Amino acid sequence: MSKSVLISIRPNMGTETGTAELVLCRGGNYMRMTTERAMEILDTQHREHYESIEPVNEACRMGREALKKQLPTRPALSGDGYADGVLVYDTWECPNCGEQYEVDCEKHKHCPNCGQAIDWSEGHE
Repeated sequence: MSKSVLISIRPNMGTETGTAELVLCRGGNYMRMTTERAMEILDTQHREHYESIEPVNEACRMGREALKKQLPTRPALSGDGYADGVLVYDTWECPNCGEQYEVDCEKHKHCPNCGQAIDWSEGHE
């Protein structure tokens, strides 16, 4: 029987930097990790003995997710109206979180909701 793992990331509003706090639950044991702690673990100059590999794995996962958001990804475009018989694409959707924005007035380089880099090349201008 495998143990389930519950992971949730929530904003840590108690800090000035507004960092995220990770909560990992495995078999009733909770591990909380801030982005600062993950960065410390991933620092090549940092040396520490860990009781398990879980903190290192989690820091690597968090780092990978952060790096993945920096790779520009094309948004999905959609429209709900026509002009001169042609569908007008007036809404774009973040490829990471699914949040929707208006093309004409909310064309961001990064999603305001999750920080995903947006690729507006090749006809998305």
